[in-house]
Amino acid sequence: MDIQYFWHDVVLGLLFIFGVIGLRFNQWPSREKTLYSGPPKEYTHFSRFSAFYLIYSCSISIVAFFLSSMGTILFQFLESYAVDFYSAVPLLHGIRLQFGDSSILASAIIVFLILKIPSAETYEIRWRTFLQRAARIPQAVYEKIAVLKTTPNSFTPQEKDIAPVLAELKEKNILLDRVAPGDFANGGGEEQSVQHLYVKIVYLLMRIQAEAPDKPKGLANFLQNLDDKNRRLSEIGLSLSAGNLDALAEKSYGDELYTLQDIIYECIARMTIIRCASEESQRRSFLRYNLKLPYKDTRPKLEGVLWLMLAGIVGLSLFLTISYEVIVKLFGISQLERVSPGSFMAILSWVKSSAVLYFSAILTGIMTEKMFEEDQYEISARAYVWSFTVSYLIAFIYLVSLTGQLSPQFYLYSLSPATASTLVVWNLLNTQYFIIGKGRWQAPLRTATHQAAILGSVTLVICLGRSILFPGSSLTFAEAVGFTLFGGVMGGSMGFIIGFIFAHEIRAQLVCRNRRSPRAKYIEQVQAEVGPKNIYAATENISMSGLMLTTDDDIDIGQHITLRLSFASLVGRVVWRTGSRLGVCFEHTEQSLQPVENFIRRQFGPQMLYR
Repeated sequence: MDIQYFWHDVVLGLLFIFGVIGLRFNQWPSREKTLYSGPPKEYTHFSRFSAFYLIYSCSISIVAFFLSSMGTILFQFLESYAVDFYSAVPLLHGIRLQFGDSSILASAIIVFLILKIPSAETYEIRWRTFLQRAARIPQAVYEKIAVLKTTPNSFTPQEKDIAPVLAELKEKNILLDRVAPGDFANGGGEEQSVQHLYVKIVYLLMRIQAEAPDKPKGLANFLQNLDDKNRRLSEIGLSLSAGNLDALAEKSYGDELYTLQDIIYECIARMTIIRCASEESQRRSFLRYNLKLPYKDTRPKLEGVLWLMLAGIVGLSLFLTISYEVIVKLFGISQLERVSPGSFMAILSWVKSSAVLYFSAILTGIMTEKMFEEDQYEISARAYVWSFTVSYLIAFIYLVSLTGQLSPQFYLYSLSPATASTLVVWNLLNTQYFIIGKGRWQAPLRTATHQAAILGSVTLVICLGRSILFPGSSLTFAEAVGFTLFGGVMGGSMGFIIGFIFAHEIRAQLVCRNRRSPRAKYIEQVQAEVGPKNIYAATENISMSGLMLTTDDDIDIGQHITLRLSFASLVGRVVWRTGSRLGVCFEHTEQSLQPVENFIRRQFGPQMLYR
């Protein structure tokens, strides 16, 4: 077995395993702010579930290294004992190079599994859901309800709402002499006496019974519990109307009413979620069936993009390897040394590993904490510098482990993969580049041309720099031209794949061509109500990113798609979800929570939200 390939695989494998650990658990155990309805008081990102999946992914990666090494041994056996057969079939040599560079396979498996790992937060949410017997409740709404609960005047009825309540109580022979409609004029009243608090509770129960859906799943038992509390509330009302209560009895009734108020708050939270989820479900059905828009099928998945990039790069390198072998056989060109620095095979080997560097660029260059709260230029600068640095170091370590020696030329060779990974960051931070312009092929071709020119130019600079800095190197003009073209083809293929996927999928979601159709009118109504920006509020259930549609092909769509403060972008959504799975915390802003507040305000009125 080739000891250089073995140590190269071991070093790169350990590098990625520890890199995955650092990405997955990049935060210390943190204490979560107590949410309403008793979620777990404390949890860490490193849960037993995450530990299990981490061990599982590492075990699979070790198996991948082992199988790849076995493939290398098999091809070395063919090369040693079946020379004639091995030399007559160039395809075998190309496949052998793929097995020899086993880090590609193992790294792809690691990245695939790490994207499939549910984070600790996901398990905590599921456990919380199991305990509460309700649908998964978005954290943003629960935090808002917790704020409402701690606000003294939250959910207080207005003066105009008191007269109907007092009239209904009078029909039940409950006469509250201390309460007058004017007591609730300034948004207060429940602090004055137990009778005022009682009127507020009765008002909230009337409001819930009038607006609650017909026994939906998740609320049936809860509303039944409120019916039982309503009977107890009538008994308390009769006792309060009789008067002559001592201080101890009033305190006892007050504590019971405050407990009932907490139950009502939780019911309102559940109603809000169910109504929002129902509205979201109806909107999805409308988009999918009436608007002829396949809502769920056109989202670009980061996982699919990664696999396509991997397949494209490995397939292209295999094609070029076979072409090189065929040219050598046909024209009788003497083969270059395969593993030495500067040879075609060495360059081809580390260019193949640029797929791994693309993964590192996406997983490390973009998912930085709190990036959505910073300025767009600062985000871009930091992401570019971070991805370039990480990719450069990985490429340098890769070359050193591949050859077993430290060569000054590696400082130059590492620039090309680092530039390629930086281009991926550029693509994801500038998503508007893909959808400006009309036509299916315009954006992919523009992106491919742009990246081919950049990566080809960088490769040419590397070749020229090598000739100037290392005059003794045997780099001919033909090799320099070949390397430059090779870098351009790599950049162009990468840009075309990314450009085609994102341009096609994003335009399918964001562009409405028929401005006179019912679809356009509906979209205009949604935009007028919610607004074109910050529609996605970073919640799992109320995913409002589908509302991000435009009715004008000619406007600058890019200004509505940004990764700065908005989660409306489909790419931003994918990055946010992947970052959440990796343990990266994206803090919500008031601007991103505004759509959730608007939903609550529409369902229960402004006074039901907060003051």
